[in-house]
Amino acid sequence: MNTEHWLMAQELRWRSAACAVWIWLLMFPVTAGFLFTWLLLPYNIFILYDFFVLLFAFRSWFLAFCIACLCVLYVKINKDTYSVNNGMKSTRIDMLLKHVRPKSIVYTLSHAFLGNCITFLISNFVPTRFTHISTLCNSLPESNSCFNESCFIFHLFGFVVGSVSFILREENRESTLFFPPVQQGRFLSVKCHLTNLMLKSASVCAKILAYFLLVYYLVGFLGRNFLATLLGFPLCAGHIISLWNLFDLVPLAWSLWLSGTFVLLLQNLTWHLFNVYLTQIFQFPMDSVFPEDVPKLLTTNLNNSQPAVVQHMAFQYLSFISQFSASKRKQIFMLGSESGSGKLFKWDVIADECISRISTLTEKLKDYQQGISFTGDAKRSSSKSSSTSSQSSASLNSGSQSVLSVSMLRRRPLASDSSRNPNMSYFEVSSLDTSYAPPSQLNTSALLNGSLAVPTPKLWTKQARKNQANVSTSVYGSSTTQDQDDEASYETFKGQLKKLGARLLQSVRGISVVSYFITELPDRKAGNIFADHQIYRWSIQSISFLTAASITEDDYGFVQRRLHEVLGALLDLLSVLEKNCKLSVTSSSPAVLSLLRQQHSLKAETKSAIHRITNSFARHLDSIAVSAEHRRRLTSFLEQRE
Repeated sequence: MNTEHWLMAQELRWRSAACAVWIWLLMFPVTAGFLFTWLLLPYNIFILYDFFVLLFAFRSWFLAFCIACLCVLYVKINKDTYSVNNGMKSTRIDMLLKHVRPKSIVYTLSHAFLGNCITFLISNFVPTRFTHISTLCNSLPESNSCFNESCFIFHLFGFVVGSVSFILREENRESTLFFPPVQQGRFLSVKCHLTNLMLKSASVCAKILAYFLLVYYLVGFLGRNFLATLLGFPLCAGHIISLWNLFDLVPLAWSLWLSGTFVLLLQNLTWHLFNVYLTQIFQFPMDSVFPEDVPKLLTTNLNNSQPAVVQHMAFQYLSFISQFSASKRKQIFMLGSESGSGKLFKWDVIADECISRISTLTEKLKDYQQGISFTGDAKRSSSKSSSTSSQSSASLNSGSQSVLSVSMLRRRPLASDSSRNPNMSYFEVSSLDTSYAPPSQLNTSALLNGSLAVPTPKLWTKQARKNQANVSTSVYGSSTTQDQDDEASYETFKGQLKKLGARLLQSVRGISVVSYFITELPDRKAGNIFADHQIYRWSIQSISFLTAASITEDDYGFVQRRLHEVLGALLDLLSVLEKNCKLSVTSSSPAVLSLLRQQHSLKAETKSAIHRITNSFARHLDSIAVSAEHRRRLTSFLEQRE
């Protein structure tokens, strides 16, 4: 993303700073609530007393301050890793390479380090067996202290939760900004979503904990032995994670689940506030008398040359003013600034951008549907090829016995034939086998005399130049011909190399293992079409609301000049969306399913947009020049049949 853009350098920076302040303040009550849950044990009857003692202790406030500062680092990471495009990698090899890039590895380790730090701070609120890496050991009389495996598991789980959560967020596209249709306040938004965030964090942590305990039971002793040897502590007898040690395993699992849920809750809450701040509506100026303000105008920030987040914020503001601001709509329908070719109309710029986005989605859907039909035809033809192979071989065998069997064609080197037609070659047919031909169909006398010649096009020869002026001209012509032949040979060799490379590439792709990794997944390919569904929806809403309002607010008649383009683009999009919704695409990925559901919402949005226009103009649309198919659909919308 272009970090030098004025909106990202000014507005988004201040929004990120405000989000960091709010999350820093919010962490203190969240940490207090976690402390109460941490002390909630069946045998602890003095839970309220212990809670208030911790609440007014300086140690607790200092640890809460450190946790709040770590959450500010989460805001920084979110600012560097967020995206606005929901596109996903469509091949398995790209999905694997996405997680091994240096940037992804750095952010994964950063999340893991922050998760480990938070679990370390949690373990120091109340002195427990997770506080120190060494503990008293009664099983080894020669040593007073040994390696504390419970502390090792507790901190290792924080490291795993931090790293796995970042990988899952990237895979499920949860780091993509979501622009809500209704803007909510910060406090109200946190209040409404806090319960869902807690349940989501608890469910994800439970899944991670189950896999963590299984993997640690199998190979966890390797890390435990290495760290114990490195620190010089002896190991205690027995293992904590064991079926024969349930009395220690259940409290350990409960503590791990609470700490992991708290880490995930901090991440989700930080991202939620970050999303709330960055998706707030930004008011772009509609016009300015100062030339230096031209890059800040709404019409300037709608095109594809701007960063993706700027485009989303511009279309979001355009959709907002087209619905709720009559004064802003009035400015759109007025004349714009002067240019070299005349007046620039704001409506024309906005209509071009909206229709362009709608047409882009229409073309993507058409290409996808054509690809689906081509793939289906190829599969049907390949299934029929095996059944017709025997018939084709029989037809080839029967066709080999022709009336005339030419065993050899010899070129007849006669100058008289060449003089008759220099572009034709003549061949003797004295060697033709006439055993299968009836005598009535052949001129046997001509065949026996060898005088019958078959003219064929002379495709490989050139007519010799005659009556040349002098020897120098002949030498020059021969050298030019040699250069042309060399160039033709080089081009032929180059083409053969390309064909050889294509064959090698095709053979490599034919290997089952390679094909498994490089083949595009059909569900992700279908979902990537709707990666920019936010902009598509805002384009449909903006163009329809502005068109519907123009019947009473457009004093110059700008919109009516392009009304046929608007209706044509919307009707074409509705047609391809109806066809695409009938295609069945299955997927197990929540991110893919979320994108595939967008086609139904876009279809409903397109229908609403067409109804909005037809209800405003009514029978005035009969005078609009549209195609017969569009006329039929418009009539059905006017009669409220759709």
